[in-house]
Amino acid sequence: MAEAAVTALLGGATSAAASYLGAQTTAKAAKEASALQQKRYDQAVSYQEPYLTAGTNALTLYNNATGTNGSDAQTSYYGGFQTDPGFTASVNYGLSKIEASAAASGMGLSGNTLAALQDYSQTSLSDAYQTRLNNLYKTATLGANAANSLTSAATSSASSTSSTLLSAASTEASALTSAVNSLTGSAKSLASYYYGS
Repeated sequence: MAEAAVTALLGGATSAAASYLGAQTTAKAAKEASALQQKRYDQAVSYQEPYLTAGTNALTLYNNATGTNGSDAQTSYYGGFQTDPGFTASVNYGLSKIEASAAASGMGLSGNTLAALQDYSQTSLSDAYQTRLNNLYKTATLGANAANSLTSAATSSASSTSSTLLSAASTEASALTSAVNSLTGSAKSLASYYYGS
């Protein structure tokens, strides 16, 4: 009779312990999976960071160039643009070609040559400025795309991590309930054995 009671009690305790240990293993795996997911997300952020920074910097310059950041910022940007070595070298080369062509035809610095020089300077300035604005806008867009990618990745990561952790918590709760039910069942069996049903 005592042996049957011990068997019932041990069976319930074993079942409860197995449920609890299984839940602990599942919870540990879920936490490890969440940590790995966070590590991968952080890695993705580090890959996108240069594009985000470039886009932010380009947007600031674009806003300076268009006057969004105020007239002082626009004046400063425009002054820097006009003295940009790449721009001045290009314009100087074009102007020297016009002057050389005029000299070769015996026109020197005639009215037509001066008009051609002025027209070339203005057109070059306008074209180069528009090209610079377009390049800044494209770089700012690249940064915006990187930000959108990170937002999407963050949302996905948070959703997946939450789901994994909730599943682990549910498994733990289920196991604890099962353990309690197992022990309760053993206690009832034991009571029934001794006191009858």
